[in-house]
Amino acid sequence: MLKERVIAVHDPPSARLTAQQTNLARVIVREDPTYLNHTHQRHPVTGGRAVLPLDSKELLSLEVSWERGQVACIGRMNKAIGAVEGESRRNRYLDAAVELELALDRRHPPTESFREVPDYLKDGYTDLGVLAVPSRREGIRVDKARLRPQLVSSKRLAVHELSRTDVSSDLSARLRRSAQLLRDDVSFKEGVAIARTEGGTVFLSDCVEQGTMACRHMSLLMQLRLQESGVRSRLVKGVLKLYGLKARHAWNVVSDATGVALIDVSISEGEVPLVI
Repeated sequence: MLKERVIAVHDPPSARLTAQQTNLARVIVREDPTYLNHTHQRHPVTGGRAVLPLDSKELLSLEVSWERGQVACIGRMNKAIGAVEGESRRNRYLDAAVELELALDRRHPPTESFREVPDYLKDGYTDLGVLAVPSRREGIRVDKARLRPQLVSSKRLAVHELSRTDVSSDLSARLRRSAQLLRDDVSFKEGVAIARTEGGTVFLSDCVEQGTMACRHMSLLMQLRLQESGVRSRLVKGVLKLYGLKARHAWNVVSDATGVALIDVSISEGEVPLVI
């Protein structure tokens, strides 16, 4: 049975942020990808190096920026983390970035009954499999806290790619590589039937641990991976028509400066995930 993981929505902000999270918040607010390498503030009493808490103006700007464009904010953090010198320091910021994302998601949690398919999946989003219609299909709860290792790994890959000079500018090639890494990470087996019970809700992390994933689970995981990469994308649901058969299906659509692509991580074209 699904147990609610209750998060306090109106916790006092800022006071609970670590030094790394506070610095990342200022990266978002100031839109400065070099900020993490700056010499930071001095403590007003001791004179030593300090990361002062966000003031009320910074907090408001952070929340407004996040609600207006979460993926853009994630992209700013990734770029700043990529400029950090030292692997151990960079890893601390990767962890802090995911924790900051979770904290901001929980400030405005999604409602139980959704009315649209979002272009950003918040912690606690429940996918019901059909748009705005009462359904007996199994709900899938996106529980980012337990998927945290996958989120950090996706962000690490994105930051690594930002630092590479030989990375391909071809959108399709990058998406195929990302989709294949996801399939390998979760040991996805294409064409294996997954038994489902009608109704009820499961956690996405449990499905990953148990290896019980179909197209909806994989498209949700791909959406999370794309988000952590700072890539504009959207979860899409519709009907797949193949060899005279019709079935409900889910996939992702991605866009960047080079173009738009459809990516279906649960279907292969030859030996690689389908990208159009």
